[in-house]
Amino acid sequence: MSRGFLEDKEVRTLRVNVKSSLSFSVCHIVSGKICRELTARIARKLSWFLNVNRDIRKGDRATLIYEHQPADNHMRILKLQYRSRYLGKTLEMNFFKTPEMHHGSYFDSRGREIIARLQDRNAPIRDYSEITALPGEIRQGSGHSGTDFKAEAGTPVYASFEGRVSRVNWNIKKNGLCVEIDHPDKKVKTLYLHLDRVLVRAGQWVGRAAKIGLSGNTGHSFAPHLHYEIKSRDSKKTVYNPFHFKYHKKYSRTITRKYRKDFLDQVRQYDSLLQTG
Repeated sequence: MSRGFLEDKEVRTLRVNVKSSLSFSVCHIVSGKICRELTARIARKLSWFLNVNRDIRKGDRATLIYEHQPADNHMRILKLQYRSRYLGKTLEMNFFKTPEMHHGSYFDSRGREIIARLQDRNAPIRDYSEITALPGEIRQGSGHSGTDFKAEAGTPVYASFEGRVSRVNWNIKKNGLCVEIDHPDKKVKTLYLHLDRVLVRAGQWVGRAAKIGLSGNTGHSFAPHLHYEIKSRDSKKTVYNPFHFKYHKKYSRTITRKYRKDFLDQVRQYDSLLQTG
C-alpha cells in the first residue's frame, strides 16, 4: 500500500453532532443528493451494530472521511467513527483493500472486518462490492423487503438452498428477470430479482449452490445489483434478514499478517487527515 494512499483522491472530512435524527443532523451540514447518500451510507455501516431507526441518540457524534467524484457518481466512506450514547462506546471502521481482494471492505482498528459475510456454500452471490440495503430499511415510505448486493452485471447468482423453482420472470416491470425457489424443509422461499439472465425454469429442482442466473439491472432498478429475499412460506409478510437467518452461516475476515503493516499505515493516514482536516 503506497504511503500516499489519499493523495490521488478527492476526499472530504465531516463532523456531525446528532441533534435529532441522523438524516436531519447530516443534512443540516451538507445538502441535496450528497446529504441523502451520506446518510444512507452511514446508516448502513451503523446497522451492523444498532437499530438506526431506534438507537440513535441526541449527543451522538459522527466523524468521517469520504471521497466524492460527482462525474462518475462515485461516493465512498473511507473512515467512520461514531460515538454512540446507546452503546456507550465509539465505533470505528476503516476502508481497506488488499491486492488479493476484488473489492475492499471495512475493518476496525484491530483489523477485524465489521461487516458479516455469508459463507459461499449458501451465499446467493459471492462477488459483490457492498451491501446497499437490508430488510426493513425505509424507502419511499415503505419498508424494503430484501437484501441488495451491489455487483457488476453478469456476476453469477446461486441457489442458497436446494429446492424447486416455483416461478420465473413474473411482474417483470418491477422485478426484472427473476427467480423464486421453494424450500419446504426450511419453510421459506427465496427470491432473486433484477437478473440479467435466468438459467433455470419453473418446476426444475436445483441443488444448493446451483448457478441459477446472472445479476443485472433489469426491472425497477437504478444500478446493477442482486435483490435477495427470504420469505416465510406461512406468512407473506414475514421476511428474514439473511444475516439473522439460522440456515445462513456467517463469517468475517481479518487482515492477515502479510498486510497488517499496510493496513495500520493506512489507518494512520486517515487519523492524520482527521486531526488536520
